[in-house]
Amino acid sequence: MELTKADRTALESLRRKYNDYRSERALAVLHCSAGMTATKIAELLQRTVQTVCSWLHAYQKDGINGLSRDFSPGRPNLRHTRLLPRLEEYLRCSPRDYGWGEDVWSMKVMIAQFHKETGTTISADSVERALHDAGYSFKRAKKGVPVRAPSKEEKLARIKEIAKEITLLKADRDVEVMFLDECDSVSTIARRSMKW
Repeated sequence: MELTKADRTALESLRRKYNDYRSERALAVLHCSAGMTATKIAELLQRTVQTVCSWLHAYQKDGINGLSRDFSPGRPNLRHTRLLPRLEEYLRCSPRDYGWGEDVWSMKVMIAQFHKETGTTISADSVERALHDAGYSFKRAKKGVPVRAPSKEEKLARIKEIAKEITLLKADRDVEVMFLDECDSVSTIARRSMKW
């Protein structure tokens, strides 16, 4: 294989990039141009003759671009292809926009929303790495009063309205009132009923 001065310079430059997978391929082409056979190059590089021949043919056909892979080795990266675009879409909205009863995205809600849309299960670690790749940092939400929460006076006024409605209903028939205790954990919510 004969190389021009420009080709040789480009191959030698590529050869010096030790962290580039094409470095070894460039070396094979340089050895071939020096007169080595494919068999000898395969022995030196500890590769099969077929592999070396495929590199050399690819270089002859497409030049230095022929040394690049035309495929991605391994399993497709789910995090970059499917998860990251969806996470960025989620973060533009509230979880409530997707039908969740939360105001802030949590890891569990993101995982559940992704599974709901795609049918694919992902780990919290994958979500955290995807957020990091997008330039976000994940922090656990602090429990506190939401910004849009009604004041104590507004709550009291609403309770008085509900009590009036119950009193009016009670005049016609028996009324059963259900209370939801917000102090209990979500998994052990207690429902209390009372007959009027």
